Amino acid sequence: MPRSKNTIWDLLSKVDSEGGLNACWPYLGKIQLNGYAHIRRGQRKTVKAHRWVYEHFYNVSLEGLVVMHLCDNRACCNPMHLKAGTQKENMLDMVLKNRKKQFCYDTVKQLKESGMTQKQIADKLGCSWYTVWRILKKQKTIKRDLENFSA
Repeated sequence: MPRSKNTIWDLLSKVDSEGGLNACWPYLGKIQLNGYAHIRRGQRKTVKAHRWVYEHFYNVSLEGLVVMHLCDNRACCNPMHLKAGTQKENMLDMVLKNRKKQFCYDTVKQLKESGMTQKQIADKLGCSWYTVWRILKKQKTIKRDLENFSA
């Protein structure tokens, strides 16, 4: 009887683990433009490769959670480099590791007070209007979360 397609073994056959337990295990298949590897799981469902590896090795359900790369290598599938967490924890991790563009609240506020729209501010800073909106509306919450996370 032939083995079914799109199993965890198909995924692991496309992972380079030759560097050992502490090295990154890059996915050798197709990588998306955002740096993540996606693979078909079963008949129809497509999942991120590192997420499927985490579920397999730790035998857990990840409903409502994200899988973070401790190594910051999006193509890495080494389960020792992966950690489950909330989206909030993932965003705070990005900020603490300086992987996220930071825009000074005072600069955004000054530009807004000068009469610029959120779209114009976003174009000037090279970010999305949604980022500008979040900075203006959520600054107090973000600051408090950062202080609590680093404590």
